[in-house]
Amino acid sequence: MIVRRKGVWMRITAENFIKHLKKNREEALQYVIDECIGIVKAIIYNALKSYNDPQIIEECISDTFLGAYENAKQFKGDKEDFRKWICTIAKYKAITKQRKLSKAPFFYEIETGNAVKSAEDEYLIVIYRGVTYDDESIGAIGP
Repeated sequence: MIVRRKGVWMRITAENFIKHLKKNREEALQYVIDECIGIVKAIIYNALKSYNDPQIIEECISDTFLGAYENAKQFKGDKEDFRKWICTIAKYKAITKQRKLSKAPFFYEIETGNAVKSAEDEYLIVIYRGVTYDDESIGAIGP
């Protein structure tokens, strides 16, 4: 990736992206996203796929790269260490998201078309149609 900064063209490469990321250069963050999106997405997807919500997964991916960007100055190591570091961030961001989701109430949408009706509902439907039940027998008697 080639970018212009203060009138000077610089190239973000595998050898210098860590140095530029530590200086909070957004171009270096874009390089990291381009290089690591696959592994980060795989880690987070595997951890959060049971929630069946792509928005949760995308949010966690964004949080991972933002966390790496904000804490880049603390990183010590080379390119391979960086890959392990960002994978660790992804893993812990996913765990944190799982904890938050497990504490939050989760609402399921229930389809009413095939829902089981209560005995009272069934009785009211039958009465509405003009059929009543005999209390002594289970069979219906007509109007």
